[in-house]
Amino acid sequence: MKIKSLYITSLEPSSGTLFIGMGFMDLLRRKVKNIAFFRPIILVENSDDITSFMLKHYKLDISAKQAYGFTLDEIKSVAAKGKLNELTQNLIAKFKELEKKYDFVLCAGIERSFLSSVFDFDINLEFAKHLGAPVVNIINGKGFGSVQAAEAINIQTNIIKKANCAHLSTFINRLDTNTLKELKTNGHELLQTNVPVYMIPEVEELSSFNIEDIRTQIKPDGERKIALISEFFGKHVKIDEVEKVIDTAHIPATMTPIMFEYILFEKARQNRQRIVLPESNDDRILRASEIILKHDVADIILLGNPEEVKKRASTLGIDINKAAIIEPEKSKLLEQYINDFYELRKSKGVTLEQSREIMQDCSYFGTMMVYKGDADGMVSGAIHTTGDTIRPALQIIKTKPGISIISSIFFMCLDTKVLVYGDCAVNKNPSAEELAEIAVSSTGTAKSFGIEPKVAMLSYSTGNSGSGEDVEKVRRAAEIVKEKYSDILIEGPIQYDAAVDLTVAKTKLPDSKVAGNANVFIFPDLNTGNNTYKAVQRSSGALAIGPVLQGLKKPVNDLSRGCLVADVVNTVVITAIQAAQIKTEQ
Repeated sequence: MKIKSLYITSLEPSSGTLFIGMGFMDLLRRKVKNIAFFRPIILVENSDDITSFMLKHYKLDISAKQAYGFTLDEIKSVAAKGKLNELTQNLIAKFKELEKKYDFVLCAGIERSFLSSVFDFDINLEFAKHLGAPVVNIINGKGFGSVQAAEAINIQTNIIKKANCAHLSTFINRLDTNTLKELKTNGHELLQTNVPVYMIPEVEELSSFNIEDIRTQIKPDGERKIALISEFFGKHVKIDEVEKVIDTAHIPATMTPIMFEYILFEKARQNRQRIVLPESNDDRILRASEIILKHDVADIILLGNPEEVKKRASTLGIDINKAAIIEPEKSKLLEQYINDFYELRKSKGVTLEQSREIMQDCSYFGTMMVYKGDADGMVSGAIHTTGDTIRPALQIIKTKPGISIISSIFFMCLDTKVLVYGDCAVNKNPSAEELAEIAVSSTGTAKSFGIEPKVAMLSYSTGNSGSGEDVEKVRRAAEIVKEKYSDILIEGPIQYDAAVDLTVAKTKLPDSKVAGNANVFIFPDLNTGNNTYKAVQRSSGALAIGPVLQGLKKPVNDLSRGCLVADVVNTVVITAIQAAQIKTEQ
């Protein structure tokens, strides 16, 4: 992954964030034309001395408003309301706009001394992780001996690692001459880090370069100090070496749950679809509808009595004025739907009168809307069973050519990556042929959402190490996929540890292209899949988005009856993306 951003931060005051930031800006300008400077947090709205200085001194083509995310007071207020995730999504949106417009984004965090006790983590590292920007951390080494300096480097390296941030390099600044020499001589024995460490001595003239010099660049001696900074950085930091680190560093792509939700919203917004929600008598559906409409990610059709739906929305204090509300029993579409369903099912013994009765059911009416193109997708299940949602879809919409079963996946959003688990909700004990279909469908779903699939067909045995009916079923399923779809990267049978851990993979399947790197996991049966996804969700705090149904000609998705408003929102967004993808394929 080529680096397009950096996040410079310090866990302590007076470390030299401005000095290092200027050094990196000078370095970047040698090779990059369009550079943006961005501070996720500033103290006061539209008033940040460091930002103003960087924009002015480097003549950056970016407004002051674009160059920061939020003020500290805004973050405190949002955190107090428990809505920090919403703020982070907005921060990602601002950052992504800069990434689209500029070749490189240099971020500078706020010093920890300005943060409050509201946060029980270092918010700079959290933001760096959500933005996917590698961290450059700065340590104030003033007064440190070599052992103390090395301990500080090792401790901060571990902090960044535990925060699951990509770590590009460490700068330890303001070292005295003796400590610097000792570290350069014996540092390899003291340091426990694989990232480059740059050691910079204390210089009295630079240590007196303060915020006043920034505010008054016309101040005598100010410009000379600015020039001295560039000269000093180049003298003590090997510029070519840092450039090489930036150009060649292998930084794994990160995808946090908040970032994934942001990407889903953006993807849905680009090609708005009409999603029908049959269960308008559930408050969660109404609240989710307001959020979807507010963010302009889909058009919502609610089924129910318009007066009752609007009255309930008013009672809840939510705005669903942009939603279309259709009462099936009084809809002008009803007679056509009755006749269409009769034609579809008369060979199965359904009479016209039975069709009329069935079409009064909101799930059947909503499914027929999708079938006829009056809606692009449907989400149901908040107050209905999975069968109530899937049965009409099988009878009316039916499965895609070459696919005989509906299956499901969950997007398992871990701290820095998204995995696909299937099938954890629909098929109890699929055959080898059905497992192969689930793998193929899951591969397609993963691709639709920007995940390059590496498929693991899970079993209690890896490779040829075990035998038995269950193992052979998985082995046969993997063989079917390989025979029919040579472009799918798939491995099976394989145990979960060998699928996700490179060290284990090298021992068990050293020549596999999937082992250790799998991101799509196909479970052998519903019992294993359902228990595993719930265990991962509850034990790791992972965000589980789903179940997402796959294999249908048009998208219908099922909700859990215990779903939260956020679950409804995510499912609607996913359904909209599926609908747009299906239209593209047709």
